[in-house]
Amino acid sequence: MPKDKLKSLIMEVTGGAHDDKTVESTVSTFIKLKELADFDADTDAVTELLPFTKGSGTTLPSENQAQQRVAEELDSVGLNLAYTVNIVLPETTNPEVFNSIFKSLKENLLKR
Repeated sequence: MPKDKLKSLIMEVTGGAHDDKTVESTVSTFIKLKELADFDADTDAVTELLPFTKGSGTTLPSENQAQQRVAEELDSVGLNLAYTVNIVLPETTNPEVFNSIFKSLKENLLKR
């Protein structure tokens, strides 16, 4: 994606202005990270980030154990992520339509 289109996308998502320093910093950071990224890397390399190695005498964790460990570490540092969902509701006088939409949101998005 060209830099100007990326900037437009970031402005749209964040609501930032064209001359906003935060938008410009976000674009620059994304471009630099993309340059450093190795998109062809082996996905097994992620296990190297864990303190378990083949020669350490400790067995490699299962995927569930690794996910649980990451979740525990994130809880210990108090990291919280948030997302915004914009919903365009249909024009209707039937309350069941809205009940169905919000029930689905609750069941699919508001789970721990």
